[in-house]
Amino acid sequence: MEITTAFNNRGLNLQEQCTVKSSLIEIKLNENFKSTRFWGKIFGIENDYLIIEATSMNHQIQHKYFFSIDGGLNFAQLPIVEPWMNAKCNKIAAMFTGITSYVYEDEELKDKSENEDDENEDDENEEEANGGNEDEQDQEKKDSENDEPPKIEYKLRELARIAWTISSINDECCIVPKDSLVLTSSKIMQKNRNFTGLNRNDANKLDSYLHFRTPRDPYSVSKYRKATAMNDTEFLDPITNDLPKGCWRLQSKSAGLEVNVKNLLWPGFEFKYCVGDSQYVQGYFGNGIRQNDLVFMI
Repeated sequence: MEITTAFNNRGLNLQEQCTVKSSLIEIKLNENFKSTRFWGKIFGIENDYLIIEATSMNHQIQHKYFFSIDGGLNFAQLPIVEPWMNAKCNKIAAMFTGITSYVYEDEELKDKSENEDDENEDDENEEEANGGNEDEQDQEKKDSENDEPPKIEYKLRELARIAWTISSINDECCIVPKDSLVLTSSKIMQKNRNFTGLNRNDANKLDSYLHFRTPRDPYSVSKYRKATAMNDTEFLDPITNDLPKGCWRLQSKSAGLEVNVKNLLWPGFEFKYCVGDSQYVQGYFGNGIRQNDLVFMI
């Protein structure tokens, strides 16, 4: 359904819809995942990134992401997000280039190397002024510094930044209606077959929507750990606890029968739901830049 749906008045053209549809089927068969869906599009200067998400639910909710920069003809798996990427990606607020091999220059490392060069020049000048004589303590200090292994400096490529961005958007934005998932007594998460949809009153409340991720809120984690023989539907993190307060917006139309939920931290994300329906869609069409200064705008 996400293939033909427009999010924030943006969607796939007919050619992209056909190519993405065939790729969804191929990835689902090859990866042996329970479900695949079109995740969205991240706009770049040279090329746009089409993203497919494959999901599996068991004791945890796990995702794999695949990207295409040729209009959906070929998809490849994105790399795994590593901890070092977080600090580097958070500093970047520029658009994606659309070139997967593009390397982002680290300004701190650049300034550090320039300072080291300046210090080396000063040391050489001092040595020349002193006739090349050095104290034994200074020499021992230099030798000990040389014995230390060099720190690993990671280079951030655009492919890694794309993987981090998609993972972050999914973690903060991907949601489901309450009661649509169930936690069994064996702590396995699965779709609730008895879910027939939200009524109009519940559908128009933000507290009726939960994060589609492995629980991390203390209350949700405690419910997950204390799974009983009775299947539980209230074990996911509520979006109303997210910070900053007011980062979620709910809009309704058609007398409250159609609901759109947006996350202002990630402009471009949209969740769509119709009252009384067990199905829902969500997607992202944007530049992949987080609105970090939202706290000053609310």
